[in-house]
Amino acid sequence: MNKYKFRLTSLVTLIAFMITAVGTIAATLAVSDSTFKKNTPTYIKLGTPVIGSITSDTDYEAYMFEIEEDGTLNLCLEHDDYTDSAKSGWKTTLYKIIPGEENEYKEICYYESFWNQVTSDWDAVGITAGTYLIMVNPGIYLIESDFTLTTSFEPTVVYECEPN
Repeated sequence: MNKYKFRLTSLVTLIAFMITAVGTIAATLAVSDSTFKKNTPTYIKLGTPVIGSITSDTDYEAYMFEIEEDGTLNLCLEHDDYTDSAKSGWKTTLYKIIPGEENEYKEICYYESFWNQVTSDWDAVGITAGTYLIMVNPGIYLIESDFTLTTSFEPTVVYECEPN
């Protein structure tokens, strides 16, 4: 009986550790208004390509836009050709900004591009009217390089809105 009690205690300890670790990582990756003290988001016009650059592993680029109706959004990230590297180049995250005394940033979707993918064109995502933020962060392996981010928006009443 003691053998089973030991295993159960070990399992409970492991689960508690994993929950703590995941909570700590999630808290570290959370976006808040204070995130932008270093680099204020740039307002962009949908459909107009923007050029960005990541120069260090703590650098990021942030872009904001507003839409007045529901629809679907497409994102495309292009960069130089590094075909010999299958490592992570950029992490691109789309957030909906929920205004308040301290804005809330609801993650809508997350994409990862690799250096050997010169063009990363992601599937359309349904979004509702509001203000959005796109953050481009360095991936696991940083190569200083410019990128071009292109957005396109299609107003529609039929779409899957903001995946769960």
